[in-house]
Amino acid sequence: MSQHDFNIANQGFPATRADLNNALAALASSSSGTSEPTTTYAGQMWNDTTNNLLKFRNDANDGWVTFAKLDQATNEWEIRSSVVQAVDSAGIAFKTDEGTTRATLGDDGNWVFDGNIEVTGTVTIGSPSVPNANILHNPSFTVQQRGDVIDHAVTTFGPDRWRVRGISGAGGTLSRSTTVLDSTTGTSKLQVAHTGATSAGYIYQSVEAVNIQGLYGSELTFSFYYSDSGSGDPKAFIRSYDSSATLKTLFNAVPTDLGGGRWSCTFTLSTSDGTFPDYSNTGLLVQIEANSGNTAPNQWNVWETKLEAGSEVTPFVARPYSEELALCQRYYYSTYTGTANKCDFFQTSPQYAWPNVNMPVAMRAKPTASISLFRTRYMASDDNSTKTRTIGVVSVKGGPCHPTSAGDFLMTALLVQCTGTTFSKYGGYCQIEGGFDAEL
Repeated sequence: MSQHDFNIANQGFPATRADLNNALAALASSSSGTSEPTTTYAGQMWNDTTNNLLKFRNDANDGWVTFAKLDQATNEWEIRSSVVQAVDSAGIAFKTDEGTTRATLGDDGNWVFDGNIEVTGTVTIGSPSVPNANILHNPSFTVQQRGDVIDHAVTTFGPDRWRVRGISGAGGTLSRSTTVLDSTTGTSKLQVAHTGATSAGYIYQSVEAVNIQGLYGSELTFSFYYSDSGSGDPKAFIRSYDSSATLKTLFNAVPTDLGGGRWSCTFTLSTSDGTFPDYSNTGLLVQIEANSGNTAPNQWNVWETKLEAGSEVTPFVARPYSEELALCQRYYYSTYTGTANKCDFFQTSPQYAWPNVNMPVAMRAKPTASISLFRTRYMASDDNSTKTRTIGVVSVKGGPCHPTSAGDFLMTALLVQCTGTTFSKYGGYCQIEGGFDAEL
């Protein structure tokens, strides 16, 4: 082990020779020593024998860069760096002492292993690769049982489960919602248009308490994509209900900008007094406001909304449309699907008829009915022509598979009591168009 200042002094020959030999010894041993050389140079190598570390002097000559640890017992070395970088597109190859490649880390971030992988500890998969379940319904706005383009005079539903603020609140002469398809990405987006708005524009969804059970006291994360015709930011407004329907604000601000148009916020689910709403009632209101809650822009778009457990934002993955439609039909069911719904009916008097409407899924509660078309055809020979009737809905009860006191349970079939023009004395079948609303 030797160190030297690498400066050969002006001296006699024997001393010069000794000085040169000492300098060469220091150079050959990488300036080995228990402490750093007294005189240092940029790029100089130092074998730190106290810690068995091989170091290089940085270009500024004011510090050491540790390159490797030298294991004197096994005659092996270990990398001592937080960065290992390949010099070409081949990535980094890991080889055995015989030169056989066992693993490769490519420039694309993918690992390739030649052989089995044995895990002796815990494997944790990062959240970006494992999407969490989405608590929101119709997060891509693709279910539109009430229609594609809807003008909102007041705050009413646009796409299923989403209410849109109308001109009575936002002001102006137009508040319109529709779902559009981005021709570049293939993404469905809710597009809200305003004309002459004087106040904020927003959309919101009521989350049924049964869908957040077990999450009180835990963190939830809300994320969505947003753009508008100006350069405004969105605002998230999230509130919870307790057992007496008292609201508590959980978040009311501009969320975090994740880049690429995506925004997110994390909050802890709680209620104002610690009590919880009935499972079939509203537990949470999730609202998105355009332009930071200021005057609504002429047009704004929202897409890929997500409410999930935890504090991490995970990728958005759309559910199959059939599944999304069934989730929405728990709250609203439209019998019009291109052709009117066909069902049986019977009568209790010449003034009343009872169509038996079978629901595709159990509804949240006894719905209200709004019937726009009712055509009957009787099985009796005295009147078997098809007739379109102007009717009024008197009441909605449970179907024949339920108790006669129907109404206080989930509905899978309905009897709709109708009144209007005189019906014949016989039952038959009918066509019915309308909506059944059990929304929160």
